[in-house]
Amino acid sequence: MNKPQTKGSQSAFRELLDKAFSNPDSFLVQISTFIEKDPEGCIENMLEEFDSDRWERKRFVADLFVGILKSRANSVLLPLISGNNPDRFYWASTILSELGDETAIPGLIEGLDSSKKAVIQGSLRALSRYKNTEAFKALTNFFLTKNEWGYLSMALKFLVPYSSELVPQFLLNFSKTPRERQAWILKYLSETGSSDAVELFTSILERDPLSLGLFAVTGLGRIGTPEAVRILAKNLKNPEWFVRKRIVEALGVATCPEAIKALIEAQSDPSTQVRVSAVESLSKIGKMDLPLLIKELETGPKERRIGLIKAIGSIPDPRFVPPLVKSLKEPDCVFVTLEALGNLGFPEAAPAIMPFLKDKIWFNRLNSLEAIGKLKIPNLSEIAESCLDDPNDMVRNAATKLLSGGSS
Repeated sequence: MNKPQTKGSQSAFRELLDKAFSNPDSFLVQISTFIEKDPEGCIENMLEEFDSDRWERKRFVADLFVGILKSRANSVLLPLISGNNPDRFYWASTILSELGDETAIPGLIEGLDSSKKAVIQGSLRALSRYKNTEAFKALTNFFLTKNEWGYLSMALKFLVPYSSELVPQFLLNFSKTPRERQAWILKYLSETGSSDAVELFTSILERDPLSLGLFAVTGLGRIGTPEAVRILAKNLKNPEWFVRKRIVEALGVATCPEAIKALIEAQSDPSTQVRVSAVESLSKIGKMDLPLLIKELETGPKERRIGLIKAIGSIPDPRFVPPLVKSLKEPDCVFVTLEALGNLGFPEAAPAIMPFLKDKIWFNRLNSLEAIGKLKIPNLSEIAESCLDDPNDMVRNAATKLLSGGSS
């Protein structure tokens, strides 16, 4: 039994915790001395800190149990695993699992049936740290049987490292699983990015593209192989725009250059949302096949090239400058091309941009000035000064900002 504590001892301990923030090294020396003088009383004060709302103080106390109080952790903290205090349960479970103390596992498994949020979260987090069959089975059972939907995402995250064991099991039993649980299984499989799930994802996408198929789309994107990309590209013909949008987003995380061709073709999609997402995805993975992007920029239909130019502005490579300069000859492409050349930031683009400072269309003059401002050329001030008399106030304001050293 811990002896009763005086208010003085509590106050002294809490003052010591406060000092930890200004000098953590000396704190460890001071707290060691404090514990040696009154070990039982100090521990009781530590446990009371778990009831406070100061996370950083709780973490300091936890670090002490993981460190200099490691030998006492089991005897002090294990009883808290079966207690009725959710906050103390959470921190006791955190500390004991960090120490790898497997005597806590039975109590942690019981905690999964609790009605208290802190207890469930603490149990899930702690059990995930053990490389133990019993803990692994408890997490898997929770994921497959419990209806605490708010905690299933946490359980899923903790189970991802066990994909080599779980993916075959989930694939084998998928057809026997209730539909509402199938969604979580598919979400898990998509998180793992396991190529073993390609066949299941393909089947689900074909028969239920508007619901469960959306998880399959995400999974195929994470798998990212040529086969997975081919399946995604095939489904870009789906009549629902939100399905096509999800597909181009998935293609943006694929790891093979075959995805680029599909994203280029998606620039012709009738949906603005799909085209915008395709541009974003292409900007992420387009660098995997620069020759294809350049070829499409030079020879592709205009409707595709406008989106392509937007994406290229996020892929810094000087090889894009010559074909972009050619695009400046097309009135419909001038706006996006000026922006792309500015975003790329290569000074060699300046001679092609300069003529647009005198363009009859004011927003072309504005865009060209803003683009030149990003190129870091030596005569930038001189160029900005020449625009101070522009008839459009927005162009004049942009020139003033450049001269003041700000961004236009």
